[in-house]
Amino acid sequence: MFTPFTYFSQLNFAPLLGLMRYGCHKGLVMNPKNRVITVSILLTVIFIISITNTLIPYVVNLTGKEQFTAYGTLLLASTGLYRALITIFSFTILEVAKFKEWVFGVNLIEGTWVGYYKEGNDSFYLVEAIEQDFDQIVVRGSSYDAKGERIAQWTSESAEYDSSKGVFQYSYICHLIEDKNVEQGLANFSVIRDNKSKKPKNLYGYSTDVHDGHRAASWEQKIDAVGKPPEECLKAARAYKIFLEASRTA
Repeated sequence: MFTPFTYFSQLNFAPLLGLMRYGCHKGLVMNPKNRVITVSILLTVIFIISITNTLIPYVVNLTGKEQFTAYGTLLLASTGLYRALITIFSFTILEVAKFKEWVFGVNLIEGTWVGYYKEGNDSFYLVEAIEQDFDQIVVRGSSYDAKGERIAQWTSESAEYDSSKGVFQYSYICHLIEDKNVEQGLANFSVIRDNKSKKPKNLYGYSTDVHDGHRAASWEQKIDAVGKPPEECLKAARAYKIFLEASRTA
């Protein structure tokens, strides 16, 4: 007898999985959220086809009302399955780092970023935690003086990473620790990566406060996932600054 299990066993998923993996790493065709939706729809369609093929020999012998009830039940079950798959996939991908890296591929910019920026002849260390899900990117950052004292903190209002162009930009609200003023600004970075099919490793660009338009050159390096202790981040920022300055003079 033909069952859903025999139907699934006859399917070859290798080409689909290969295409999905290629798309995840190359950033082609669809963004991460659309990939999850596409796979969920595909599995739901397979479920509908397999169940339909199983039920046809029985449904044809039913009355019109009974057939309507049978197919209505199938429709409801399919809708429930689709919603369940979306929920399960989304939760698993966002909570399990390896799955998230696999699905987001080159679009993943989440992590702890450290570095420094320059204002005139002065340099300041910075630490940014970039969090990313299917719908948005949030940047939370802090800057420190040479003594390691925090002087400012900021949070993005909107952020966008274009992996095809290698550009990351966001607008932000900045609070100075010893000043009651609140600054608005824009940050624009180019990413450094091994090639277009790889995730970003470094950022370089600038940030500018809207009130004066002055651009502060900035350099950053990804060191870890989000959640690194501030002391370790500041230590890594200092080391990265020393490394860059030594590279320029070499």
